[in-house]
Amino acid sequence: MNHGVPDEIERKLRRAATLEWWSIFWLLTIIAVMYFAMGSSQAMKSAWIEDTLSLLPPILFLLPRKFENKPATEKYPFGFHRVGSLAFLLAASALTAMGGFLLYDAVSALILQEHPTIGNITIFGWDVWMGWLMVAALIYSIIPPVILGYIKKPLARATMDKILYTDADMNAADWKTGLAGIAGIIGIGFGFWWPMRLRRG
Repeated sequence: MNHGVPDEIERKLRRAATLEWWSIFWLLTIIAVMYFAMGSSQAMKSAWIEDTLSLLPPILFLLPRKFENKPATEKYPFGFHRVGSLAFLLAASALTAMGGFLLYDAVSALILQEHPTIGNITIFGWDVWMGWLMVAALIYSIIPPVILGYIKKPLARATMDKILYTDADMNAADWKTGLAGIAGIIGIGFGFWWPMRLRRG
């Protein structure tokens, strides 16, 4: 037992912490790839911001682990068990704000009827449509989170950790937003301007 936490649950929480460190590593690589692939696309910039904010849940899962098991002090006589709830509130608030921003971005683009364009880039003397690079970046952005999300979900249920469950649920659903983004880019290639703006709305 560890401060009232059964050994089996503590073991699963340690495994979850390891997975969250892996999540941070893979998210950092995804953020870098998305940054270099986004070009001047506002929608890809929004996706990059979303991927950056996706760092919050794993970070906010790991930080409370440093404090929750600390013994009570004179200043905090009831201990630090509520740190996890505060971290969950911070993560939920940040993700809600991001959702509001993406909704505003998509609706304003529709109202103003802004038509995004995706240009070409020269690679080793060859002209390459930037859309293909964006599609490749989006495919890469799907794979690690989805795998990690499905591994985290059973641990989240077993430990009943709200932050871990939210993070796992978001990771596991990433394939939907990724495929929507790919469809949007292909749509632009065929002359449809709206899908890319709506992919994350």
